[in-house]
Order: sequence, then structure tokens, then C-alpha cells
Amino acid sequence: MLHAFFKAAAAVALLLPVGCLQAQITTPQSSQGQAIRWEVTQRFPLLRSGAALQGALRLRRGQSLQDWSRDVLAANSNLLESFTKAYTHEHGKGCAQSIAAKDFPTLWNPCTERYDDKLFERGPYEILVELTAAPPGRCKFSAGAEEKVAGCAEKVVLKVSSPDIAYPLSVEAVDGGFRAVGEARIQDILLVAFGDSFSSGESNPDVPALHKDGPVTQGDGQLLSGVRWIDSPHRLERRAAWLDSRCHRSLFSWPVLAAARLAVENPHMVVRVASWACSGAEITDGFYSPQLRDGALRQSQFMSARMVVCKNKDGSGPPFETVERLGDGGGLVTGKKGSTVKGCAAADRSHRVDAAMFTFGGNDIFFAPVLMDAVMMTGTRYVPGFDLLYKPLRKGVVKRPEDAKKRIDGKVENPYDRLAVRYASLQAGLNALGIAPERVFQVQYPNPLHDTHTKICDISPDDGMDVVEKLQRVANLTEDESQRAERLVIGPLTQRIKDNPHGWKIVDAHVEKMATHGLCAFNTDRAKEFAMPRLAAGTWVNGFKPSDYQHYRDTARWFRTPDDVAMGMYEGSSLLPIQGAFHPSARAHAVIADEVYEALKKTFVLPDAP
Repeated sequence: MLHAFFKAAAAVALLLPVGCLQAQITTPQSSQGQAIRWEVTQRFPLLRSGAALQGALRLRRGQSLQDWSRDVLAANSNLLESFTKAYTHEHGKGCAQSIAAKDFPTLWNPCTERYDDKLFERGPYEILVELTAAPPGRCKFSAGAEEKVAGCAEKVVLKVSSPDIAYPLSVEAVDGGFRAVGEARIQDILLVAFGDSFSSGESNPDVPALHKDGPVTQGDGQLLSGVRWIDSPHRLERRAAWLDSRCHRSLFSWPVLAAARLAVENPHMVVRVASWACSGAEITDGFYSPQLRDGALRQSQFMSARMVVCKNKDGSGPPFETVERLGDGGGLVTGKKGSTVKGCAAADRSHRVDAAMFTFGGNDIFFAPVLMDAVMMTGTRYVPGFDLLYKPLRKGVVKRPEDAKKRIDGKVENPYDRLAVRYASLQAGLNALGIAPERVFQVQYPNPLHDTHTKICDISPDDGMDVVEKLQRVANLTEDESQRAERLVIGPLTQRIKDNPHGWKIVDAHVEKMATHGLCAFNTDRAKEFAMPRLAAGTWVNGFKPSDYQHYRDTARWFRTPDDVAMGMYEGSSLLPIQGAFHPSARAHAVIADEVYEALKKTFVLPDAP
């Protein structure tokens, strides 16, 4: 396995002048072109196995994540099926006893909802050392004080203890025929990620649901038609499983993929990544307050990071005021002046954070409720016959685009609901963790409302909303609704992020690439490309059965429709199974991750590194 692992990644020079990593040959005879090559065996410790980057995720050096999502993931929606056993458990119900922590495929423990401390420990390291053009015979391999004797053509594992230290490397023939020398220096970085569903990987479970082909009849034996089968009691071949099931956090999210590519492309680098992004999070409700989701998360995102970064868990840095959620009622979350908290001073930091990545702002300005208002006929508009039933629910479910724009523009009475105030508070928290603004990467939200030709989405019978027919099949996005959402919400939010005054690096090159892959994009046959398994008197239309659905298939649209999430994330009978709809697909996350990777590369990889 180590042989295959090494073969997949050639050596890259990091942190040293180009000549430093090229071994020098000293020999009493003529040189035969021998040189030392080396790599770190475990470069991505979020995955417990050092070989999992290639064995499980199947990432390859020199391949973009966009190509990987098309060529690898799209061809195998069950890529991480081996992780299913470790992911399948119930929070708080014997979880810790159901499977040993060492058997979890990652260093995230879904039972305790914390990362293993090993994720943050820099060193010791194992490096794999090889001599190129090796002659026959026995050689002594050494790295610092570590020595091993093996065949000159073998790949030898040696240990070094610390990063950022140049360890002398040598390989010399036991019979004294030659000696090759060089240096090994490991760069070890810690990346953290915060944010909402656009960072967590919402709608892209590590292991998507797998349906059986039934039921085809109702309880009384009557044959089913349409898509009502999905809301009828039926068993799944496999339930959807997540890295973190409460936050819908996935290994296919862009923070994890970007960090993984950085590790794959740089054999001398160790890339640690810890993401606390959570679906539904706001800066008030999630980053600073324990999030309102299934009761509440154990810790806020800020506190989770502080527990890692600070030695003194009560905080030692200067105090600052946060913005937090106001109340826990049934309405949409609003902000209030938060409590005074502390980060930690430089001398009290047990771990250095090298960069932070995030998306925040969408939930802070009602992005999802605005889309729900556009899609659902029982939005903010009056609907005769429905109004008495739905009016009490509207306040907590839908918002008008005008409501969002007021928060973006700061034209709201409550100062803690102004987006600029929330971003300023976020910066204070990052600073309290010792993360400099130039090491903060904010990812721009993509626009989901265009088709393949950048035309605005408009009403169509083939729109991926068949599952809504159980409630009201008139659900749709009209051209006017799309334009209003774009003009009053998406455009102003995009500009606000571009104009940030905090010195964050804005990653936005993906926005243009995704402009032709919105919710309504298709290639040639819209009906076929948006098809949902449907029944006609108990018979599957066109032979398209639930078991045929592939959640990570390659499609022109890079955003999830309600049908997509109903098929890939089904949790059981429900009235309206569309949680996660309108979010980026795994293909979109891969495209975003490529751009984040390029930004990280400029920060952490020397320009002249091969």
C-alpha cells in the first residue's frame, strides 16, 4: 500500500530554495544519477488513514477537483460507502458504545461532536524516503538521528519529530560505493472553517440515501401514481449518512476538499483542517450562540475553535462583545448585543491557526426564507383558502426580498440585525483567536438563478419540484420572482462581500463558472435531466426506478432541486422533504474548492516550488 501511495505523489519543494531538496551525491566512483526523494506519509490527518486520500476519496495529484467530481464521484455515488457503518448511529443513544472511536474513518467523533486532539498535534511524522536510480545492494537510510538499513531500491519509512526544521537526509551504500545527501523540512498548517450550509456541504451527504423500488401501492392496496410513493412508508436500502449528521457537514464540502487537494499536491506538507460549519448558522445563531437545531449544538462555532486554540479555556485575551441570537421562539432569529467573551493572548495559544475560511451572511439576511417565498405559493402573498392555515407559519418560514435588502443596507431598527455589524463582530472573534485578516478567506455566494445560457430561471413543468405535489404542485420560480431575488438580495449581498472593510481575501472566481449551471440549467433534454421516479398506476414511468437514482451523477445544474434532496437525503415520511434544496451540489463544491485551493496555494506554497 505504501508503494502505491508513494507512486501517486512525486516530491515537491516547499519552504526551501530549489536546490535544498535536491539530494547531492558524493561518491568515490562516478555518479549514476542517484537522488533522494521523500514525502510525508500522512499529509491529511482529518482522515485517520494516511492512504485514504487516494484509497477512499481517490484524489490524484495533478487533477482538479472539478475533474475529480466529474470523473470519479459522478461515476460512483457510493464512493464512501465503506464509511457507512461508522456514520450510522443515533446521537446520545449508546453512540459511544456502538463503535470504537479508533474505528471512525475521520478524527471527527460524531458521538462527542468534537475533533480528536490528535488532529491538532504537530509531529512526530513519518516520511517515506526513496533513492532514485538505485543500484543493487544494501544502503543505510538516515533522517537526522533516525537510521535504517534496507535494500537500496526500497522505500523506507523514517521518523522526524518537528515541522519547519531541516533534517539532513542521506542514503549511502553499506559497502561505501556512494553517498547521496539532502534535506527534509515539513510544513504543517492548520486550517479552520466556519459558516452556514454553503460551507457545511448541505445536500451532499458522504453516503447518500439508496432507495428500494417501492412501495407501488397504498396501505389499502390501491396502486400509486405520481411521486406519492416517497411519502408512503417504505424501507431504504441505505439511509443518508454524514460526517456530522446534525449540521449536515460533509467530506464533500469545499473547505475539506480544498484542504485535501493542498495536501495531495504537496508531498512535503501536512494540512490539518477542522470545520465547524453548520447548516442554518448565522453569525448570531451559530458562530456565537449555540445553534438552534435539534435543541442546540453543544457549543458555538467560536467556542469550539477557542477550545482548540487556547490553553486557558476561560480565555486570556482582551474581552470583546459579540452579537448573539435574541430569544428562541418560533420566528426567524434576530440579533442582540452579546455577552463579553475572551479569546486568548498569543502566549496562551496551544495551537496556531494558519488560515480561516467561511461563508456567512446568507442566513443573516434571510436568503433561504426569500427563496421559499418565491417558490411556495403560500409565501408572503395572500392566497384565498390557504391563508387561515398558513398565515401563522409564514413569519418563521418566508421573507420578502425587501426584508433581506434592509439588513444588507443596514436600514433596520435593530443594529444587531445589520449585516455590517455582524461581519464586524465576526472579525473581532477571528482576531481573538489570533487569525490575522489577511489569513481569512471569505467565499462568495454563487447565484443559483440562471440556466445554461445565463438566462434567468422561469416557470417550467420540469423544474425538479415534483415532490412538492403532495402539498401544492403550483410551487415554482417565476421569472419575476427570480429577478426580484437577484436584484434585491443576491446582487446587493455579493457587492457587500466584495466591499468588506476587514482585509479578508474574497474568493469569487467560481461565481462566473457557475453562472451557467443554476437551478434551471440543462443540456439537451430538460424533462429527462430533471426526471424524478414516477408511478403510473403502480408502474414506473419509462422504467426509471428509485434504485436507478444516482445522487452524484453529472448534470448541467450545480444546485439541488427539491427532488434531488428528497432522493439523496430522504429521512422518512414527511410532508415536504425539501430541506437542503437550492444548495450547491458536490460538483459546485468541487469548483469552489479549486478556487479556494488556488488562494491557499498562493499563501502557503512558494512560487518557485516545483
